[in-house]
Amino acid sequence: MMDNSLKSIRYCFKYTIDSHVKILIFLAAFIIFSCTAGVIAAGTKNILVLHSYHQGLVWTDDIMGGIYSVFGKYDPGLDIRVEYMDTKRYFDGLDGGHFTGLRNIYMNKYRAVKLDLIISSDDNAFQFLLMHHKALFPGVPVVFCGVNDFDDMMLEGHDSITGVIESLDIRSNIDTILKMHPESGEIAIITDTTETGKANRQILKQLAEEYKDRTAFIFLDKDNVGLTLQELLDKLSQLPEGSLVYYSDFLRSRGEYIIQETAVPQISAASKNPIYTHYDEILGLGVVGGKLVNGHSHGRKAALMASDILRGTPVSSLPVHKSSINTLMFDYKQLMRFSMDEKDLPEMSLVINRPYSFYQEHKQLVWALLVIFSVLLTSLITIILNVSKRKKAEVKLQAAHYELEQKVADRTGELSRLVEEKETLLKEIHHRVKNNMTVISSLLALHSGLIKNEDDRHIFNEARSRIKAMAIIHEKLYQSGNMSKISASDYLSDILRELSASYAVNNGRTVIRTDIQDITLSLDNAIPFGLIVNELVSNAMKHAFPGSMQGEIKVAIARISAKDIKLSVADSGVGLPDDLASRKSASLGLNLVDALVRQVHGKLSLHTDSGTRFEITFPGIQA
Repeated sequence: MMDNSLKSIRYCFKYTIDSHVKILIFLAAFIIFSCTAGVIAAGTKNILVLHSYHQGLVWTDDIMGGIYSVFGKYDPGLDIRVEYMDTKRYFDGLDGGHFTGLRNIYMNKYRAVKLDLIISSDDNAFQFLLMHHKALFPGVPVVFCGVNDFDDMMLEGHDSITGVIESLDIRSNIDTILKMHPESGEIAIITDTTETGKANRQILKQLAEEYKDRTAFIFLDKDNVGLTLQELLDKLSQLPEGSLVYYSDFLRSRGEYIIQETAVPQISAASKNPIYTHYDEILGLGVVGGKLVNGHSHGRKAALMASDILRGTPVSSLPVHKSSINTLMFDYKQLMRFSMDEKDLPEMSLVINRPYSFYQEHKQLVWALLVIFSVLLTSLITIILNVSKRKKAEVKLQAAHYELEQKVADRTGELSRLVEEKETLLKEIHHRVKNNMTVISSLLALHSGLIKNEDDRHIFNEARSRIKAMAIIHEKLYQSGNMSKISASDYLSDILRELSASYAVNNGRTVIRTDIQDITLSLDNAIPFGLIVNELVSNAMKHAFPGSMQGEIKVAIARISAKDIKLSVADSGVGLPDDLASRKSASLGLNLVDALVRQVHGKLSLHTDSGTRFEITFPGIQA
């Protein structure tokens, strides 16, 4: 059907396209299609978030919150898939059955999914990807976060992996604690047997050797076999006063998962000494605080790096982020419990659970009100001292204001007069143009009556019809209050009425029907629009119903988008004959239609399935 339509258009409008031009058109169409397909393919990004631990763990939930703070939880352009490896509660080593089972699950689950990026959190997920990335997710960029004890050697052979290390900065934390408690003789260390706990214990072991001249590090789990919660509570209760406690890790106790929300308050209650940590998720549960690592910050930083990669930044240009993003944070309740002065805290420290203070909560407002009050008082004194000068200034200001209003009023009146004169002039121009075209049309009509040759008479009548179509535009503009636009419905109705009268609607054999929406046309669009309708309807009246054949012509205009409209001129006649090209080679009409369509950058299509139907799309006509 499409081939037949293109063939008909070619014969009707006498296109002579060189073979080289055909090749260029084909290449242009191919390039446009390829670009469009690329845009569609790049529409939705598939992201896998692989967490080492389980949902509900505050640290993991905070990381997920940081990721969502960048990507948005319900971003329609992203398909974020989240997997929890649950290795805080189930872990039997990197080569154990748990990792093997997860590998098989992910292989089956993501075999048919094209992932654009992976974000991993914490050590076990990172180690899992180092082992299985190339087999499960070949070539997919990875951004990790929450990784402890990182070494650049880990990424050898993994060019598509980068991320954010969990820089606990335990050394800086110990320095801060000792500065706050210079008299302390020992620090009791709480650790567990998780992978993270083992890595942090190793760091603390090294620091114990370095700090042995300043204080003693006492590891409560001396043999690193794991303590039960009750064993830990007993050991804490036996510590001498004046000691410090450092909560490094306590999430697993001899294979049993520890819930921090219930365990930390018990640990705090059992300890007669202040407890410090490097994890912000347990701040507020009974620890004093410290230089804390924040899961939300880590997740957000990883998501920002992931966003750069999705926008086209190569992974190789995003080095692993190693600098600390930790924050000094303390709990006011614990500071008061151990009689610690808030003034002794390091600079830039944040304090939670501080009692409500209107001044502290609204410090900016209080100072703003004080400044406003001072300004008002100063202004009041100034007004009282200068009241007489102020009154004189007001009199002058009123005079100047009145003078300015008069100038504005005069200028506004002048502009209104100029606009009115311009509209009157435009109406007169349109009126005279319409009259002149009517005179020309009348002269052509008189002259056509003197022409004997039928073809010449048709040429005169067609010219008269075109001039009449343009004259109607100027008549409508003259009658309208708007000098730049006319109604398509009124305009085309007048054209069709003139054509019906000219052809006497084929002595009653032809019916013209319309389906025209209320669309407004500018002058630039109205002229080619009217001429196209005039040519297509005239052509149908002359050729669609030979002999005594009856039928109808339908003219329809509809808006198909905010900027495009479609014109349809259809007849129920005999359609296009095979020899139409040779019989109409001298005709100007259809060639004129083609030229007008190209002038307005429109698109013309021809359908010959039942009679003849021309469809023309006009772009750039705003609603």
